Amino acid sequence: IFGGIVLYVINSKLFLITLLYVPFYIILAWVFSLLYKKIHRRRMEESAEFNSFLVESISGIGTIKAFNAEYSANLENEKRFIKMMKSYFKTSVTNNIEGTLHGVLNTISSFLILWIGSIEVIGGIMTIGQLITFNALLGNFKSPLLNLINLQPMLQEAFVAGDRLGEISELDTEQKHESKQ
Repeated sequence: IFGGIVLYVINSKLFLITLLYVPFYIILAWVFSLLYKKIHRRRMEESAEFNSFLVESISGIGTIKAFNAEYSANLENEKRFIKMMKSYFKTSVTNNIEGTLHGVLNTISSFLILWIGSIEVIGGIMTIGQLITFNALLGNFKSPLLNLINLQPMLQEAFVAGDRLGEISELDTEQKHESKQ
């Protein structure tokens, strides 16, 4: 807040232009938070399916060999592994798209501020020192917002992991289920 006041005192026009970009950052973060929630949930489910199939295959290797089903078990394992890797790839692509969009938005806002600021320097409204100071302080003003946005994918993954953990803890254990039958 204090940084915003200082930026406003240095040049109110440039500060208002800076504030115009804040809603775009918020909208971008909100849209990607919805995407991340779905992607991370799917990725964790596919990873859990792969891991559980792998554990079952290893623990039941005697049965698989007795029925000569190594080939079909290997194909199923490979199919689940590829499915899991595709979800990891989709997460990486989404991270890259979000990072690119944030970079483009940040570059456009910086360019616009420097462009309008240089016009004001040429017009004698502000000095070059004020523009340099404004630009330096602008980084301190925007960095907490950008840090929160960059933290968002990890937060979404943690929320989904917490939800999954809650779902797993609510399941009946196999021993309880077997004793009910």
